[in-house]
Amino acid sequence: MATNIPDEKLFQFSKRVVNQTVIITGAASGIGRETALQFARFGANVVIGDINSEGAQKVVEEITADGGKAISQKCNVLDFNSQIDLFELAVGTFGKVDVVIPNAGTAEPARRITDIKLDTDGRPLKPDLFCLNLNYDSAIYTAHLAIHYFSKNQDVTSLRAIVMVASMLGFTSMPGAIEYCTSKHGIIGFVRAINPILRSQNIRIASVCPWFVDTPLVPDDTKTLLAGIPFSPIHRVAGAAFLAATDPLEVEVKTEKEGVIKISTLGAAYTIPDDREVYRIPNTEISEGVYALLNNRVRNIALIRKVQTLRTVLAYMKLVLGGRLSSALVGVGLIFSLYRVIKRISPR
Repeated sequence: MATNIPDEKLFQFSKRVVNQTVIITGAASGIGRETALQFARFGANVVIGDINSEGAQKVVEEITADGGKAISQKCNVLDFNSQIDLFELAVGTFGKVDVVIPNAGTAEPARRITDIKLDTDGRPLKPDLFCLNLNYDSAIYTAHLAIHYFSKNQDVTSLRAIVMVASMLGFTSMPGAIEYCTSKHGIIGFVRAINPILRSQNIRIASVCPWFVDTPLVPDDTKTLLAGIPFSPIHRVAGAAFLAATDPLEVEVKTEKEGVIKISTLGAAYTIPDDREVYRIPNTEISEGVYALLNNRVRNIALIRKVQTLRTVLAYMKLVLGGRLSSALVGVGLIFSLYRVIKRISPR
């Protein structure tokens, strides 16, 4: 069930970010900058990666001048190795990575995918998909690295959260914004598709989906087109990203028919439809017919993977400890894990 979230509740779990290390790409300006400032304000270690190294450093100086902790590094998010360097900087400086926000992106280019250009032989030239590559491919690179570095983080208090920056245009379309809309639809699809897998790995993923925000990213012609239409306030978008990283796994929601129910926030979309407050839409799935069977199988596969991992751990215990005690532990552990699979209990 979707829920309205007023501004005063966006930072209600702010204590959870104290001493957490947050990587944000594209944070030299706009949404990324505002998000970095908010995380730093509540005690997080902020790591900024941006192609605009001077702008990123200015944000760092703004944070440190206010008593916060932040570092930055020039990062071309389309270069996978450049992103690795950013994550290594975070680990080398703060010892771990806890929250990752792939925010770097761009607006629709002046040329369109429908604009066909020919070579001297009259054959179509390969289209330039820079917008799609930057908004989608680079974000997947960042999420991929987040999963790796989360696996190396042994801190039990770690948020282990990935917040993908999508858009309301990931649910709808806008004339001419072909690559941009495609990239944001892709981000939302990625979150929905990977959520069951990450859930089994104790990793949280969600998306933030604002309407247009008055930032340098929005071209002047688009601002003219949207004249008179309210934009999403940038502080609210940053607050939505903050909540997307810190929200409990389940929240209670009051309904007219069922009273108070619990809903999962994993895979949720934190939307800002216009200038109104944040609207959290839970991850939905088709649960009728063959889809119910498929969903159950996916959940069971995730649990079986956990059983396999547990078997490896317990076998190692037997090797180290030896004797009947370790054998008993192995047996009890496997029985309990298999029971969970049979009963289809959620792993989280």
